[in-house]
Amino acid sequence: MFRDDLESGRWADLVDRSIWLHLAKLEESGLALGATVKARLTELASTYLRWRLAANECDEFSHWMSGTGDPDYDDRPWAAGV
Repeated sequence: MFRDDLESGRWADLVDRSIWLHLAKLEESGLALGATVKARLTELASTYLRWRLAANECDEFSHWMSGTGDPDYDDRPWAAGV
């Protein structure tokens, strides 16, 4: 799924993003996170201040397409908080 030659820093960012996304989605669903898990989510959120859940849930998909006429269209690559 990932290239073998990823730099360790890039790999750490990918892992952090995946963990943050899963935990943020669980929290948003109303699940009560345990203290250790909540602390990890808080740590990641404070490290990566720009990360936000996408309003249209496109962050749940590996690929997302929308065009200029779609209500959720945004041509900024960082719009979903990546």
